[in-house]
Amino acid sequence: MATSSTDLKTIGTINREFFDKYAGFVSNEGWIRDLHEQIRDFLKQNINKIASPQEGLKMLDYACGNGIISTAPK
Repeated sequence: MATSSTDLKTIGTINREFFDKYAGFVSNEGWIRDLHEQIRDFLKQNINKIASPQEGLKMLDYACGNGIISTAPK
């Protein structure tokens, strides 16, 4: 039986549904919080080696949990 394209979910929809279901759980895992802290500290210490700051420069944090890592350089 053929399936119409309207019956298919997009990858974005599947990703959003999955994250909406598990976001709170994942953020409460100790090892994930520890990993976020390590990444955040590394970025803060090495931000000028990774990218030199430029006026108006923006960064997209895609598929990285709740976006906590995006706040590291601020």
